[in-house]
Amino acid sequence: RPINSLKDVPIIQNALISQGFEESGINVVTNADKAGIIAAFEKLLSETREGDMVFIHFSGHGQQIQDDNGDEVDGLDEAMIPIDAKERYEEGVYEGENHFRDDEFAEILTNIRRKAGPNGSVLVVIDACHSGTGTRGDAVARGTDVAFTEPGYTSTVNNAQNEQFGLLLEDENLAPMMSFYGASAHQLNYEYKINDSTRIGSLSFAFAKAFSEADENTSYQGLFDRIKAHMATIAPRQSPQAEGNLDQLVLGGKLDGIPDYALVSEVYDGQNVMLNKGQIHGVYEGTVFTLYPIDTYDTTKTDPIAKGTVVYSDVNTCDVELDRELAKDDLRLAWFMISAYSYGNLSVNVKIDVSDKKLKDAIELEIAEYPLIKLVDDGFDLLLEEGNDFAVKRGNTVVLSMVEDLPIWEEEIPASVSENATLAKSVVDAILAYVQAEYLRNLEAEPENLKVDVEFIPVKGYIKQRNVFVEEKEIPLEEHIDEAGSMFYHKGDYFKMKFTNNGRKTLYITVLDIMPDNALGVILPKNRPPEEYRVKPGESYVCPAIKINPPYGTEMFKVIASEEPMDLKAVIKDEGSVQHRGGKNNPFQTLFSETFASDEETRGGESTDIPAGSVFVKSFVFEIRE
Repeated sequence: RPINSLKDVPIIQNALISQGFEESGINVVTNADKAGIIAAFEKLLSETREGDMVFIHFSGHGQQIQDDNGDEVDGLDEAMIPIDAKERYEEGVYEGENHFRDDEFAEILTNIRRKAGPNGSVLVVIDACHSGTGTRGDAVARGTDVAFTEPGYTSTVNNAQNEQFGLLLEDENLAPMMSFYGASAHQLNYEYKINDSTRIGSLSFAFAKAFSEADENTSYQGLFDRIKAHMATIAPRQSPQAEGNLDQLVLGGKLDGIPDYALVSEVYDGQNVMLNKGQIHGVYEGTVFTLYPIDTYDTTKTDPIAKGTVVYSDVNTCDVELDRELAKDDLRLAWFMISAYSYGNLSVNVKIDVSDKKLKDAIELEIAEYPLIKLVDDGFDLLLEEGNDFAVKRGNTVVLSMVEDLPIWEEEIPASVSENATLAKSVVDAILAYVQAEYLRNLEAEPENLKVDVEFIPVKGYIKQRNVFVEEKEIPLEEHIDEAGSMFYHKGDYFKMKFTNNGRKTLYITVLDIMPDNALGVILPKNRPPEEYRVKPGESYVCPAIKINPPYGTEMFKVIASEEPMDLKAVIKDEGSVQHRGGKNNPFQTLFSETFASDEETRGGESTDIPAGSVFVKSFVFEIRE
């Protein structure tokens, strides 16, 4: 199936250039056969010098192939697919000679690392997949579930979720290397739909966004944590993998760090411009920019030139309409600083594949009350099914699935027509829960004036009377980090969270829980008024032990720090009607309450902006495993 790997190129290029890489030093190879790939690596090897930072990115198809040297636990190598490779084994015609195996890649990487030496660094990103299951939906996967083997070959079943790809050779004489992969060896790697017509690699987008947020103090663990948080939003079925020493600084700590302002890329006219920031920089339609003269480092002492609102946002750029007309030279000599963040609309595209006409009519009638739910045939986010092969296999049910075939809700078909309306209401509730959770997963804000460090501290203990947990000892976090760098817990595990305020303002801590099934919960505040979760500058707060319970899957905690306390638990209890308990008007609490509202109550699906610098929001992702 055709994929959109060419669209990843400008995303990665822009992220690299913005972090200090020279455009002349970036070699792009497209539509390459195996000989072309090897030639590109030979060129890279010849140009590599002692102490160099080397970055290698692959976007394309991947496939597992019969192991040819006995070094794989499951009997299958992982391979990247050049354009002259074929999907299936044909004796005497094509026997896998053009598959680019992980063993070949590892040898090339070792030679490059040897040239760069211990003072250099190598970063590898592979946005491809190797196995998994096919998709019925509208998603695009970069690979196949058909392993390339000769007839009669039997591989060993290996469902190890975090199997390493084997590219890393530990040697103190080589440059340190880190590798990121979009999925485990046994998962499909889906593309991400950036808008109705554009798809890009999910890892490419997540990496470019995380890389753009990095600076000289960012470790690979910090970079990978950001990648996982972004992937949990845009590709929830995938488990991104990492290989190497996560404690090192990214590319030896030599990143420039992207400025917190945007510049004009193109002037359309005196009131309309294109800027050099887009969705990978957290800029969405509705984001507000304020213009200042170049070299304005303290905006409190300088009057703004104008304001502008984003009317269109792409991956790397955005279009802004200004509130006044300016000379073109003035526009090119301005810094555009974000003064209010917007995170898009609360809306979703749904396709209905329901054979029972009366049930379908009841569902469509209920959906009509919520204009934020758009019924479509193509380009859908959710698929509602009944009466087809997939739904029937799960019983006499209606099933709601994400585009990547991940069921998120199902219910038995009612026995009588009179109950169709009740089922239709349940369908809409499930869709709205998905919209709310997806919107909240996108929320991120780490302003310079609000700095919070968060630590996870696993603990052991026992339960005494009245269900009180008694802590016996703390456990090293490393015991809950797998080989791929992902944090995980099991049912019944406990951990604490430590929050350290490294800023200059007193902050109030809230922790929102977005569960694998899109249910929402509030971890903090818990059983105490929100005003009591206050952390002064330079101080820390450690919360009581948190117990892990199902559902299994990828869990996301949103740590929110604000200058005013808030009570999200009250908002959830009253389905959004409570907006301000425990302090002055809090912009995050206002926005959160709006995610419960119907379309008419949120100005056609739009949501409240969050003023820049008013709230800290950071995501932490971990897996709950059986």
